[in-house]
Amino acid sequence: MFDRKTKGSVTPEDKVIGANLKMLRFKSGAPQQKIAEKLGVTFQQIQKYEKGINRISAFNLYRLSKIFGVDMCAFFNGIEENDKSAEAITKTDKAVLDMARSFKDIENPEVQKFITIMIQEAHKNNKTT
Repeated sequence: MFDRKTKGSVTPEDKVIGANLKMLRFKSGAPQQKIAEKLGVTFQQIQKYEKGINRISAFNLYRLSKIFGVDMCAFFNGIEENDKSAEAITKTDKAVLDMARSFKDIENPEVQKFITIMIQEAHKNNKTT
């Protein structure tokens, strides 16, 4: 069921956990530095967690769940989806983050409203097809 890895090896699942951390951090609006301070690590360590370069300990996952106010399971979303690789999830999250950053930079509220309605309609139409 699970491949046994040597100590310290990073797995595709670690990349998914890191991508979920990045998404939660982005949703909260907190910079890496702020999360790092709360966790007691450097912002570079947060970068490594988010990229799946370093594993996040169980205790730090617990602490992160408290920081973001989510259940620890939030970090494991997407791990059991056999048809998506960790790489695909990371690319999707990057695209979502890029779109959100661009949206945030739009100063005209009418343009933001138009884009929001357009996305909602596309989402509704996607569900019905």
